[in-house]
Amino acid sequence: MVRVLAVLFVSAALAQQTPPKYPPLPPGIKMEANISYDRFPETVLDVFLPEQAAPGRRPGVLVIHGGGWVGGSKEGQWDQFVRRYLEKGFVVANVEYRLAKAATAPAAVVDVLKAAEWFQRNARKYGVDPKRIVVTGGSAGGHLSLMVGMTPKSARFGKPAKVAAVVNFYGITDVADQLGGPNMRQYAVELRAPGHPGCAHDSR
Repeated sequence: MVRVLAVLFVSAALAQQTPPKYPPLPPGIKMEANISYDRFPETVLDVFLPEQAAPGRRPGVLVIHGGGWVGGSKEGQWDQFVRRYLEKGFVVANVEYRLAKAATAPAAVVDVLKAAEWFQRNARKYGVDPKRIVVTGGSAGGHLSLMVGMTPKSARFGKPAKVAAVVNFYGITDVADQLGGPNMRQYAVELRAPGHPGCAHDSR
């Protein structure tokens, strides 16, 4: 019995360490994987688009994964976000960014702003209407989507993004509230750079 439990424990641990993969693509969909939008190893995105030509330019969506800024991956967004937008005729840019273990705040915000800038700059290459690009994500991805849509030039986190809409699924809107007190969350503490006074500002 002990041996069986040990095997199950090891198997579960290995499963958690195995990076998720996309399922086989549906017919008529093509993908360009791990396109660099900035200079860091983590700053890559995948573009999904229908193979069939459209009569006009398609809408585009920037998908940002959640995971408390400390986990998650773009590959985990297939079923909830990527597939559903593809079914509606969107071109999807599915974004990876630096997690807190690689770089603390405001790195993730800087990264997703760079990703939005890349998508806007390359919109016509992928048949996307640059005036119909939206951004979406859940949890930390929702927070970062809000940051893409609302970060002003004065924040000095990067070039302000031009998006038509933000679709936020339960994204955190006040990071400072999770840095201490009754609502403290360890993932928010890990996000904050030591001595970085602007971390609370990142969530506003």
